[in-house]
Amino acid sequence: MFTNKIPICTLSILGILSFPATAKREFHVAPPPSGDNANPGTLAQPFATIAHAELQTKSGDVVYLHKGVYRESVRFRSRAIASAPITYKPYDDGSGPHPVTISGFDPIEPGVNGTGQWERHSGAIYKIQLTPEHGLTPGESAILIDGAIQKIARWPNAPSAYDFDWERMASPESATHDTTSGAPKPPYEGAFFTASYNDVDLPGSEPNAWVGARIDTSPGGGVFRDSGFVTASDSGSVTFRYRPFPYPSQFASKADPYFLWNHLNALDEEGEYFFDIEGVNGPPHTLYLWAPGGNSPAEHRIEIKNREYSFDLNWASHIHIRGLTFLGAGIVCPVSSSLIVMDDLTLRYCGSGLNTLKTGRAAIWLKGHGHKVLNSRIDSTYGGGVLTLGTHTEIAHNVIRDCMLYAISSWKSSDINVHHNTVFGNQAENIHMYSPRGKFNYNHCYHGGKRVTDAASLNSNYDGDLRGMEVAYNWVHSNVARRNPEFTDENGANRLVWGGGRGIRMDTSPSNVFIHHNLIWGMSAPNLSLMLWALDSEQVNYRNSMQRVYNNTVLGQIHIADRGSIGGIDIRNNICTEVREFGAQIDPHIVRSNFLTIGKFESRWPGNTTDSSLFVSAPTGNFALLDSAGAIDAGEIIPGITDGFHGSAPDVGALEYNGDSNPHWSAGAIIRPRDTKKIRFSLLKKPNGERYLVAAGMPEGRILPREFTARLGTVILGDHRLVYSTETHTGEAYFRIEDDDLSGVMPVEFALDGVSYQGNGDTVEFIGSSISIDSIDITSTTPSGGSLHTISGQGFGSTLWTVPLRMENVTGDDLSSAPVPVIFNTREHIVGNRMKHDCADLRVMHWETGRELKHWVESGANSECTLLWVKYGDDSPLPTRFSHVDESGYYLSFGDPDRQSTSDPSIVYDYFPELLDPELQVWIAGNRLAEKLKDRERIATWENSGQGITLTQPNPTRQPVLRLDQVNGLPAADFNGADYLHIHDFPNSVNEGLTVFAVIKSHPSHDPQGRLLSIGDGRRETNNVRQGRSTEWRVYGVKRAYDGNITAIGTGRRFEGASHYMTADVAELMVFSNLQSNSTGVGMDRINKYFNRKYAIGTTPRGVVETASLQAPTQFHLDGRLLGSVTILDEQTATFTAPPLGIPYRFFGFSGLAAVVYDQLILGPMSLPVSVTRGTETRTAGEELLYYIPAYDRWAADNLPPGSRGALQDPDGDHLANLVEFATSSSALASSGGPMSPVFQADSELPYMQFYRNTAATDVFLFVEYSRDLDTWTALPSSDPRISVADPDPFGDGSRLLMQVAPDPETAQMFYRLRAERARP
Repeated sequence: MFTNKIPICTLSILGILSFPATAKREFHVAPPPSGDNANPGTLAQPFATIAHAELQTKSGDVVYLHKGVYRESVRFRSRAIASAPITYKPYDDGSGPHPVTISGFDPIEPGVNGTGQWERHSGAIYKIQLTPEHGLTPGESAILIDGAIQKIARWPNAPSAYDFDWERMASPESATHDTTSGAPKPPYEGAFFTASYNDVDLPGSEPNAWVGARIDTSPGGGVFRDSGFVTASDSGSVTFRYRPFPYPSQFASKADPYFLWNHLNALDEEGEYFFDIEGVNGPPHTLYLWAPGGNSPAEHRIEIKNREYSFDLNWASHIHIRGLTFLGAGIVCPVSSSLIVMDDLTLRYCGSGLNTLKTGRAAIWLKGHGHKVLNSRIDSTYGGGVLTLGTHTEIAHNVIRDCMLYAISSWKSSDINVHHNTVFGNQAENIHMYSPRGKFNYNHCYHGGKRVTDAASLNSNYDGDLRGMEVAYNWVHSNVARRNPEFTDENGANRLVWGGGRGIRMDTSPSNVFIHHNLIWGMSAPNLSLMLWALDSEQVNYRNSMQRVYNNTVLGQIHIADRGSIGGIDIRNNICTEVREFGAQIDPHIVRSNFLTIGKFESRWPGNTTDSSLFVSAPTGNFALLDSAGAIDAGEIIPGITDGFHGSAPDVGALEYNGDSNPHWSAGAIIRPRDTKKIRFSLLKKPNGERYLVAAGMPEGRILPREFTARLGTVILGDHRLVYSTETHTGEAYFRIEDDDLSGVMPVEFALDGVSYQGNGDTVEFIGSSISIDSIDITSTTPSGGSLHTISGQGFGSTLWTVPLRMENVTGDDLSSAPVPVIFNTREHIVGNRMKHDCADLRVMHWETGRELKHWVESGANSECTLLWVKYGDDSPLPTRFSHVDESGYYLSFGDPDRQSTSDPSIVYDYFPELLDPELQVWIAGNRLAEKLKDRERIATWENSGQGITLTQPNPTRQPVLRLDQVNGLPAADFNGADYLHIHDFPNSVNEGLTVFAVIKSHPSHDPQGRLLSIGDGRRETNNVRQGRSTEWRVYGVKRAYDGNITAIGTGRRFEGASHYMTADVAELMVFSNLQSNSTGVGMDRINKYFNRKYAIGTTPRGVVETASLQAPTQFHLDGRLLGSVTILDEQTATFTAPPLGIPYRFFGFSGLAAVVYDQLILGPMSLPVSVTRGTETRTAGEELLYYIPAYDRWAADNLPPGSRGALQDPDGDHLANLVEFATSSSALASSGGPMSPVFQADSELPYMQFYRNTAATDVFLFVEYSRDLDTWTALPSSDPRISVADPDPFGDGSRLLMQVAPDPETAQMFYRLRAERARP
């Protein structure tokens, strides 16, 4: 049965060769003096170096590193086994893991081993002579001062170390490249050329002031970055030798972003250094430094980077490295290493790459097999983050940022798994994908392209078959690579000036790849958001590229580049703006079942759908499908891709609709267990009544897993939605609260895995009101006020009138660059005194971010149909944050009489520049008539916004009639078959032709020959535009070639002869005295888009005002007085400036005291309640605002001996505490009677109680308390009418008041006492 039997002897041999179980040993290491390599390596007697400990280890051992800095290079040689790895990690003494740093920096010790002394070079710049043993090559060294990284000196200056943002570099006015200058420059390979930049901002007017400096430039089209050597300079110019990519498009050109470094002239500000290794400005190995404050570096700890790598795992296997920090020197795993696990590491300032003439280095360089880089952070390097050239590598749950070369690169590797990484802030690509059978899934990539252009966030230019490489479930957005879509022929190259950033790109030659379920948005080159390649006949898999693109949501185009074959390309179930190719070979392919949000080229791809009404809130980054989206159940079943879909078929796009469930996955690094200690919870209530538990405090770049749940009592909250800021790089998780029965204060617990709950001590309070004040940050002020206070609470709304604005059908560039129209009845608010008559106080706001949108009131101000256009300005939220919560909360705000108008027509004209065409002669809109006319009034004149003047008809029987609310709420002119308007001041002749646009609806009984426009020369009609047959509202655009005179022109009939009258409603008419372009995206196309948007013809974006939800202003009060200085920052935060006290006390009935006296707090401090009112709801803060002036401590210092100044002390032994003596103007050093005394008056048989009130006791409350039994005491309220001022100045010096308490006539016996309480903020 079994043909290949294994002999027993062979089994015996296998048993002998298996590794035995290994006992775990512990070694301890601590930096000297605690550690010594002569020690046995125990807890009490640790080794001194990691290298020495490594020599002792074998399988199963654990090496504990104690706190401190280890300055060494360790070569690992130990080979362990999978079941018993060797582990290196910080020692934990019960208070947490020790902070352990493996440093590539060494201190500079003046006077030691040939090192010189610090001396002043010039001004605040100091220098020291170092030796060849100090530092690395130019661009690789780095300097720490007291542990803080310094900036390499460069011009222009950088805002921080490791900054390589092209926007903060120099830009030449012109450039030259000498094509004849190519020559070698040993020891470097390749041909170097001479180029020059002319830059008026270049400092240094002396000839050759910059000779010897290095230049860093991204020349020409900006695809590459090059280093060069400055060979000459003069005032406003610099000449250099460099090694560019050998294409004219990449030669030095105008506006190249560049900087100069490696020269003393670049050292011109605090925090910079220049390590002159080569002797450019003096003796070699001289370090120049401008220390903080201009102090001598001798007063600081100065360290220089001396090592590229600290850990070299050559020949090592099964080594686990956990919880360590690497500073300046990283980790290398050569090809002989295997199965190394690097977990929870921090690497900063590691790697190199500033000098492109040398091979750049990554902070972690992996060859070999089976390595893992997990849960780590890598940042701030001129090199790369992680480079793998090995096989079966896993790189997961890392945050990698600010790497000049790349975050993750997989050159010459295979079978790697790169998942759940957050990578951002890199020079070009975030992730290089060069791995057959690799998986690049669940990564969060943004802010690529900081230095060069033509950069894709995830890029593969693998040459050949990728064996089914998968790119899936990634968030790819906000690639900021510079873009200028204009063309230039500089250096003989016909190219875009700068090509911009891409999302996911198969570059030049890859094939056999799956790209599915990715979210891609915010590319600086949106037409290149997802790129495939048409392979040519020399490339692998020509005519069958197997580039499979399924179920992606792309806020941009899917673009097939080059002119090879599209054979084998399969594009299905995607949402994108367009699918484009440009002259490729049309071999068998699949492009179908996609939804195109623009769809200009839908006819090129049969079987696809154009539909823009798809997303919940595209402008804020929520690409979940609306419940009405046509993409639901409209996709194809693709085995292995669409498994587990909901409904009758898969949805189109990346996010499968499933009712109210959150369709988003968690992409990017997930929080680690230790990160949960900083998570904090709060409540949020939105204006629409939705309540959320908000989790914040996550580390930079890390978010919650989908399994994360929160628990309020027995209520479990899951399915959270993410709001993520690309400015702070932090996220917040929003848990929707559906249970309306939650009340009171409730503790919050949470579970990372949805099962095991824990808590951080957080509580949240549920209140019945929609508004509340939870706290006031500063609860005290002085009588003069002026201090700023922050109020925290819920439901603050706005201090102005607001009305919700619902955005519909927004997608693509809507609101971010494309304006959206809104129709709004402003007249009712002007009549109701809620809005200024000219609408100058009108604003449009985004609720969730508090951003004000730009707007333009185009027409209809103070009418029932005011037309305004809205869009974000430069602060659109999508480039800086995205939200999976429905953040489509917009509102109109008005009611501030001091507001000036911010209405800005440029938001429309910039997007529709044809509206500014000087050849636009006639532009009339019915909505402008609505500002002056009422419904059904006749139109004698119609204001022309074009170049001409008003259209007129003096004959009332020939005047059209205005009818309101005809199309999208806007009015139109009713031409009834007998009406005509004269167009005045039209050009006397045109030599090209006319372009006519109208928004028109013909009446059912119209004349097909009815004239929308009639043109005459003398008595002859030379051209016309007929009204058309459609009885539905439409945008009608037509061009008429015409070369001749125009003596008469009008609308409504034939200009002469009273015939061919138009019977139609016309909402708007435009006439250009030229022929507009037919090209896509301009001319006719763009004008048509303007009208379709404006009149909501078809499915177009628009804003709908929810007038029934008008919200009255929120008001804050201090002791019942309206606070006029309130600024509401968001629904939960408001600020106010404390007003001066400036009012008489309401507490006492003596009206003879002037208000100014009360301002001086002669009756002591005042504590006033703060309240908020919105509509019919009012809530008061639990804390009051205290007006007081510190006084007791000064009095005690002036009047009491040391040791007897405590407020509750009684140095004179009269049983009256110092605080009472101070408040009642008694002596604290001489025994006195009680502070209160009875006085009989004629109006009562019972005595009044009198006492003195010290007017200088401005920080002491004095309470009158009474009791009937000397056991239970009750304080009289400060507003009780029985308390009054008997004499405002009994001694004539203003030092005290005589106060009195009237008796209670219904009580025969009453006891009184005074209680003093010190006011404290």
